[in-house]
Amino acid sequence: MIFSNISHIISVVVVFGANHSKEKLEEMNIQRSYFIIPILIIAIGFILSFTLFTPGIYVASFVSILLSILFHRREAAELEDTERFEALIDAIIAIIITVIVLEIPAAANGSLAALLELRIEFIAYAVSFIVCFHVWNFTYNLFNIVNKINHRAIWSVASALFFLSLIPYLTTYVAMNFHDFVPQFIYGVNFIIINTCSFLATYEMKKIDESNKFLNASFDNYNRFALNIVITFIFMAIGYLYYPPIIIISCLFSIVLTWIFMIKQINLLDML
Repeated sequence: MIFSNISHIISVVVVFGANHSKEKLEEMNIQRSYFIIPILIIAIGFILSFTLFTPGIYVASFVSILLSILFHRREAAELEDTERFEALIDAIIAIIITVIVLEIPAAANGSLAALLELRIEFIAYAVSFIVCFHVWNFTYNLFNIVNKINHRAIWSVASALFFLSLIPYLTTYVAMNFHDFVPQFIYGVNFIIINTCSFLATYEMKKIDESNKFLNASFDNYNRFALNIVITFIFMAIGYLYYPPIIIISCLFSIVLTWIFMIKQINLLDML
């Protein structure tokens, strides 16, 4: 953490040194304290780890990251260039999908029976692939009509990606315990959180770009997010009482409903 912070400071100094006349860099008004304080906190964490509290360095690193985020948000402005953020989203989702398929175990032998023994793993993979692709499709369509973003929108999307990154583990967990309620319930909760983060990102983007008629027309209400969450909760109750695998099926059902909503919105946009 110390080396990464020092490397970050050096990179900022080099960038500023090579761009003396860049007005946008000067507008950022980056203070030295933004770099010094996080490093001091990490140093204190080292002392705590060697004396009183062994995990102190981890706690200090987490606190330093939070402070860095808060410092940068004080100077944060609306950003009109979203290409790098979109590229990051694409890369993360591609990695997640790759990890999911790598979690499928190899068949015990070359027989069809051995392959069919892995049918639950393939079903869980197929559902998780559709969930990941649905998130990518949502972000792709969203950023096609977004003109600007801010740090709240960025962190809302980042939160969605964080919970999406748990999908490979949860896919394996569900596949190994397909008829148990707890794995299915946790998968459903994760799906709900991803939808909630997507809603928050959309809300923030509409808030900072109220004049964007295409964005407002595409998300004139938040019924699709509410419907996804309500449907998943209902199927959780059914899964608890009768058939737990219906929870993961409800994720597919809610995605299909979202696509129906999106088709209607596309027809509306064609009229604008």
